[in-house]
Amino acid sequence: MVPDKVGKYELQAVIGQGGMGMVYKGYDRDIDRIVAIKVMHPYLAAQSAGSDLMRRFKQEARAAARCVHLNIVTVFDYGINEDSPYIVMEYVEGLDLHSFMKAEQILPLRQSADIILQTLAALDYAHKCGVIHRDIKPANILLLESGLVKVADFGIAKLETSELTAPGDIIGTPIYMSPEARRGLPTDARTDLYAVGMVLLRLVSGHRPAQGGGGTPDLAVVPMPPELASAEQVQFRELLTTALAPRPEDRFQNAHEFTCQLKAILAPHAVYESPLDELANTVVKTKHWVTQQRAKQPVTTAAVTPASNPSHYLTPQAVNLLNDELASYLGPVSSRLIMATAAKSRTLDELIERLTKHIPSDVERKAFMRGVEHKGVRWLSMLATAREGRGLPTGESTGGQAKSTSGSSEQGIRGAESGVSLEALAAITDQLAIYIGPLASYLVKRSASKATNLRHLYELLAVHIEDPDERKQFLRKRL
Repeated sequence: MVPDKVGKYELQAVIGQGGMGMVYKGYDRDIDRIVAIKVMHPYLAAQSAGSDLMRRFKQEARAAARCVHLNIVTVFDYGINEDSPYIVMEYVEGLDLHSFMKAEQILPLRQSADIILQTLAALDYAHKCGVIHRDIKPANILLLESGLVKVADFGIAKLETSELTAPGDIIGTPIYMSPEARRGLPTDARTDLYAVGMVLLRLVSGHRPAQGGGGTPDLAVVPMPPELASAEQVQFRELLTTALAPRPEDRFQNAHEFTCQLKAILAPHAVYESPLDELANTVVKTKHWVTQQRAKQPVTTAAVTPASNPSHYLTPQAVNLLNDELASYLGPVSSRLIMATAAKSRTLDELIERLTKHIPSDVERKAFMRGVEHKGVRWLSMLATAREGRGLPTGESTGGQAKSTSGSSEQGIRGAESGVSLEALAAITDQLAIYIGPLASYLVKRSASKATNLRHLYELLAVHIEDPDERKQFLRKRL
């Protein structure tokens, strides 16, 4: 249930949620303005006692508020409501680039360039203000009907990284993350530029790119935009190669360099001018189509099937135990999140792994997994399976009532019966991290203890990759 107010702002609806908190559509009655409000999860605020978390949250809000730019979603206000800090932002009526690309598979090059150039303008300004985004992806790039592009979550992604992670943690969306970010190494503005390169590649190719060695895209198999002459196609491939270089020092060193090279390719003998009216027309058309498609979708409850009904693997007792554990990290939203996620999960393991992705800190994710094992959630699930006459699963942890969990990590590292070497497991972990991020290490260790051979290990891991195309890419990498 949506609370009535946060500070002076009236809350109208939930418009998003993440590891950091909830995002609401709100209303500022004093000046008659619709706003977006991000509220920190209560458990994070509670952990701030005796630390500088709250102080740094405010510092980051101030930094984001300094990024006043046409192409950046503006931060208006900061406050504290019932011990939970919140940030008030510009509410944008736009279509995010992720939804846009699902409807428009491939845009004309000039329209794709308009999106990228405006994104780079936002980054150039923000980087000069000392703010790094760290989670540039299509979902954070908003397209307005005027043809204007706005980048969302400025300062907030930096906030999450600076406050909720330690060295070695990974924050971001794996497919758009730079190699150093996926490895949990220090990041800077060049990480944002790598992500922009990935977005550009996605725009001109029409699909998520195949990954080459080291987790970087294989540009050799990507066709170049047909609007360009042969010489410009070579230059465009070189631009992508620079933007997506594995080493930060080999990339564009700032957004201005990226912008100048892209404009020089698009208009080699003239000053480049963005035809925003063309992009605006496409956005209006696409937004109308997306709205129609959403309206056609029937509003019904999920069908009662083994894939959507969690009762076949999740007892009420297990739900309560799982909720008790998850609420420690996500607050009251945990119960609703469990049921929504269970409807999409085929097994209890899949449910737990999906839930774990909503916990922002790697340390807390691991603590959550330990808590789940300690409370015996899986054991209760197995009892439900046994009552349905399918027998108890084998090779699973049972909260101490069947097979002991002690030494399970060691067994996973050894690879158990799979005979996979430590070097191979490390390589597989790097491959998997491209698609699912920080959970890769845990999943490889756990799956290695169950796999009978290398092929089986890849198959066990592939089920955790949601996108079918990415799943195929991962299986093709089999060592």
